[in-house]
Amino acid sequence: MITNVEPKSTNKIQIIFNKKMLSMLLLGFSSGIPLQVTGNSILLWFSQNGFSIEKVGFLILLSSPYSYKFLWAPFIDYLKLPFLDKRRSWIILTQILLFLGFLSFAFLNPQISPTVIIIIAIGVSFFSATQDIAIGAYQVEVLDSNQRALGSSLYVLGYRVAMWASGAVSLIIAGIYSWKLAFLFTAFLMIFGIIGLIIAPVIKNSEVLERKTFLNSVYLPFKEFLTRVDYKTGLILLFIIITYKLSDQIAFALNTIFFTKGLGYSLVEIAIAYKTTSLFASIAGTIIGGLLMTKYSLFRCFFTFCILMAIANLLYYSLALMDKNISYLTFCVFIEYFIGGLGTSALLAMILSLCNKSLSATQMALLTSIDSIGRTSLGGWVGLFVANFGWANLFLMSTSIGLFISFIIFISKKSIEKMTFK
Repeated sequence: MITNVEPKSTNKIQIIFNKKMLSMLLLGFSSGIPLQVTGNSILLWFSQNGFSIEKVGFLILLSSPYSYKFLWAPFIDYLKLPFLDKRRSWIILTQILLFLGFLSFAFLNPQISPTVIIIIAIGVSFFSATQDIAIGAYQVEVLDSNQRALGSSLYVLGYRVAMWASGAVSLIIAGIYSWKLAFLFTAFLMIFGIIGLIIAPVIKNSEVLERKTFLNSVYLPFKEFLTRVDYKTGLILLFIIITYKLSDQIAFALNTIFFTKGLGYSLVEIAIAYKTTSLFASIAGTIIGGLLMTKYSLFRCFFTFCILMAIANLLYYSLALMDKNISYLTFCVFIEYFIGGLGTSALLAMILSLCNKSLSATQMALLTSIDSIGRTSLGGWVGLFVANFGWANLFLMSTSIGLFISFIIFISKKSIEKMTFK
């Protein structure tokens, strides 16, 4: 009996503690750095240098490449650079370009060279999205079926820590010292991603479908996904991926406005009860989600976490109905983001399992791009809904939508299982 138990224990240890898993953590860290820079830091930098709120508002478009990365993902699938292997060569190239982009910000001034900064920032978003494409494809190809859940969870963990470092820590440095030092710090953070690439294992025996023309490299990934079973099944899976976190995206779209204007909390209270709590809750949820998926089936976790995300929105409904209570706010934020972390780890693991290894770059980019559609387009619509129907009804609606999506997932179990790769 001892001889039967020890190999299983050893296998689990080997799955968790190895260079492959460490590289997933560090590559996730590398992916998480740029978004806070183009989505927050640049906007604050321009604002502090006298630019009006109208002009700063347009800078939100700097992050647009993330929503359209599937358009050039076929290039990443089709073209191989003349160094390293197909995936790692693209990763290291984008990491170096991102490092240089952050470094250049340190020596520019919005009052003197705003156009140059904007052009570089667009480049940073483009190279960051390209890095995400290459890393996503690498994950699909290098992670075995029993490593996908934990590997994706470690990737998300690294991503969230990087968002905190490049967001909160960089802003503290900018506030105490200068923006120049803040951007130098951000450039330094990219070194951890490069280390992750260096230790990342080489992909052996990569599966490649014959694609004689670039047109085929664009056409085949979409055709393969939609016809793997049939068009109906493919479209059902696309719908599920798009809407899986829709309940959270609706509830979280105007979180800060809800806490300040709706509930009357100060910025300091939000920084402690919301920003810090949500970070650690998300990390905890991501880790627990990955561990649960090593014990239970992917579909079971995917379905259960969707229901939990929908029900958790009722906590925000209760916040909208009660008086100001900082302790209860902290509790609600923790539960919401912990469960959201569970859902994120399950969604990424599901996306990984849906990608064909030979077409991974394009399919991974497509699925992760369509997942962001709700997040990037709901703000204005949610604001109109709140103005007419109030915050409480918004959270009731988000809960109802989440439960409906859970029902769709439940009745689509066979379709999901047919589409996923083991």
